[in-house]
This record gives sequence, structure tokens and C-alpha cells, in this order.
Amino acid sequence: MISPDQLFDHAAARFPRRRIGVLAIFGLGLSFWVLATVAILSWQAWIAVGLLVLCWLGYGLLEAFLRQEGRPGRPPLGMLLPAFGFAIADPTRALAAMFLMFGLACWAMMGRAHQGWIVLLATCGYLGALLLPHYFSLFAYLIGVMAIVTAGEGAVRR
Repeated sequence: MISPDQLFDHAAARFPRRRIGVLAIFGLGLSFWVLATVAILSWQAWIAVGLLVLCWLGYGLLEAFLRQEGRPGRPPLGMLLPAFGFAIADPTRALAAMFLMFGLACWAMMGRAHQGWIVLLATCGYLGALLLPHYFSLFAYLIGVMAIVTAGEGAVRR
């Protein structure tokens, strides 16, 4: 089975080889996460869907470029912002959103095993929550548990 990281590595190989300003790309990606969060806060689901897909594509390509250059990857802390947006938009979802943020933060800081899969899973969870808003809590708890389990696996590997 092909992982998302392999797909992004293949796509990044097609770009011309040049030194990439990691902070510039990281800042641009973070601004897309912020814009997606603002779209979630203002209940603009379709705009948020497009921005989240751009966030996922941008983050995957950034990680692929970094792998090509042999530099360490960056933790995707921008993924925490949409959960915060869901919590602010509807306070009844705050506990589920905070659990999701906790799980993703644990994963980003402790293990980062299966990085491409977790980023894809979180992005799909956010997309599902935008298209089916009544199921946000279910998506948040499932993804949070998977992130914590993956963080534990990554911590054990160290």
C-alpha cells in the first residue's frame, strides 16, 4: 500500500531542485491553517474544505522537500487550529475538540510515527466534520485516540 509520504515524495521529485525557504513555506502553510480556522468560525464550510485540502497538500509537499534535502521535518502544529475553531464556533463541542487537540499535540511532540497517515486522517476528520457537523465529536474522539496510540508507538520506537 502506498503511503501519503510516498505520493508526496514522488510529486516533490517533479519540482526543480532548489533550496527552499522552509520558514517561508511553513509561514504560508500556517496562514492557510489560520484562514481555514476563520472559515470554520464563520460557518463557511465549503471555503474551509478548500483551505484544508490546500493545507494538507502544502504540508505534504513541505515535508517531502525537507526529506529530499535531508533536513528534519516540522511538527504540524497548525493542525490544532481547526479543532479550536470548531470549539469556538459551537461550545458544546469544546470537550471533543480539546481531546482532539491533546491527541494531536501528543503525537506531534512525542512520536510522529506514521506522519503522513495521521495528517491525512486529521484532515479527513476535519472535512467530515465540516460536511457532517453533527458528527464532529465522533470524528474528534476517534482521531484523538488514533493520534495518542500512534504517539505511544513513536515514543516506544525511540
